[in-house]
Amino acid sequence: MARRQRRRRGSGGLTQRPDGRWHATKNVPEDGTGRPTLIHGYGYSESDAEADLARKVKQRDAMHTALVDPNISVSDWLETWIKDKTTAEKPLAYKSVRAYRQGAVLVNQRVGTIRVRDLSVRQVRTAIAEISRESGRPSARNAHAVLRNCLGDAEIEGLIPKHSNPLDSVEAPSPERDVPEPWTLAEVRSFLRAIEGHPLRAMFLIAALRGPRPGENLGLTWANVGPECSALSIIDGLVTPKRSDGDPYIGPTKTGRKGARTFALAPYVAQAMRDHRADQDKRRAAMGDDYIDNDLVFCHKDGTPLRGDSVSHSFSRLIAKAGLPHIRLYDLRRVATALLSAATRSTNEVRATMGWTTDAMIPRYSYTMIESSRSGAEATEDFVLGQGRGRLRLADSQSDSQSTGQEAHSEGTD
Repeated sequence: MARRQRRRRGSGGLTQRPDGRWHATKNVPEDGTGRPTLIHGYGYSESDAEADLARKVKQRDAMHTALVDPNISVSDWLETWIKDKTTAEKPLAYKSVRAYRQGAVLVNQRVGTIRVRDLSVRQVRTAIAEISRESGRPSARNAHAVLRNCLGDAEIEGLIPKHSNPLDSVEAPSPERDVPEPWTLAEVRSFLRAIEGHPLRAMFLIAALRGPRPGENLGLTWANVGPECSALSIIDGLVTPKRSDGDPYIGPTKTGRKGARTFALAPYVAQAMRDHRADQDKRRAAMGDDYIDNDLVFCHKDGTPLRGDSVSHSFSRLIAKAGLPHIRLYDLRRVATALLSAATRSTNEVRATMGWTTDAMIPRYSYTMIESSRSGAEATEDFVLGQGRGRLRLADSQSDSQSTGQEAHSEGTD
């Protein structure tokens, strides 16, 4: 029989097992909520069992230091939650962390002082509506996602009861996309003329005709460019943090290794790449040891990485000077999708070139250029009116009557 020893209230239990070992137990609050969790300690003596129990209790408390206070506020929990995301074994990408922080600021301005366990559906709905009015629906949607995720983890940690996340009852604002006025084919041609002689002409050509993201272009290395610049592989991308957060660095593409891809370059673009490489080789030779060789295709004159925001500003000035409608540098990806869709009529080709795993993104990015629409209209007209070679011709009245008689004869003999 196990031998039980009477102990002080609150100090736990101590029992000797039939095998001679001692078993110490203690109930501790789970994650600061008051619900008990039984911790076990073992040893061949009473002191060993109590020491093992104390060690495990201390270890558990260390894991939940930030959660021992059941009265933790929304702002404190958000701060802890984001810190955990950035220090995890597989930390989030920089842009994701930045979006979390932006959403947290908007949330804290409205409900940050409220205790997590006291946050109500009405308070959340009011806060999200205010953010939507004052900062726009995209910001409100981001704040909704941040708060929902962090309170979901609060459920797991026991800060709020299961199935009590107030965000489950608050609908996220519908996305409001600032879709720019797309360029026509004529405007794309004007753009190609406008970039003649520009230091980043090759990059703008690739962006407009093949559609890599700006960061993927800026992170492109010569090691990933094929022989004679006939093809290139998108493996990594350049991440540009805020200047206060550090310098640009190479990181995985937006969708990780799923977004890695290789595609061919047309001779016109390949020649621009070869010219760009020749100019870069001349600068490298002229600078000698002062050139910082990162093997980057597009970089500063000394070889250091370009900043994505600086390139975007340069692009905006360029198209403004050319008199073209304003679009973002990233929107060249939409232009490339539309061009590729019109030229190939192949969703597989578009998906593979853009680095998407499904066709679902194609309608979101693509649009029908007016020239493509006009071409389709003319092709339909040729087909119907018989103006094109090998097209169905409308029968004239005589042949129409003859064919009608033949059809009637055929029907009668069948």
